[in-house]
Amino acid sequence: MKRRINIATLLTYILLIFTGASVASTIDTWDEIKERMKKRYPELHKLKEESKVGETYLGLVEAVSPKDTSDKNIMNLVTEENADRTMLYEMIAKENKTTPELVARTNALRIFEKAEPNDFFMTKNEKWVRKKDLMKRDK
Repeated sequence: MKRRINIATLLTYILLIFTGASVASTIDTWDEIKERMKKRYPELHKLKEESKVGETYLGLVEAVSPKDTSDKNIMNLVTEENADRTMLYEMIAKENKTTPELVARTNALRIFEKAEPNDFFMTKNEKWVRKKDLMKRDK
């Protein structure tokens, strides 16, 4: 458990360094994405607290329950958030000569570390699990 946290922490720092390096050359696009994500954050956070939206191991968000996929407001928010995250991952990856997938997974680890115990995460097996339940498995 301790080793995973240290690796995740290291990857988080690397992402932050890469992010800082990429800002200078893409400031306009970066600012636009940041502003849209900032505006969406309160609603996204609310949906996470309501267990309607969760994070995936791929660094994206999805509706947790199939019934929530029919909610247009939830799905619009998920689509917009994922589009901005994907653009951001591509920008950071290009700037740092890595892959968007690596950037996305690094961000997924960062989000997991900051998450609340009841937040949902999709595992590689495509099962939704609360953070607190994932933490119990690692002990």
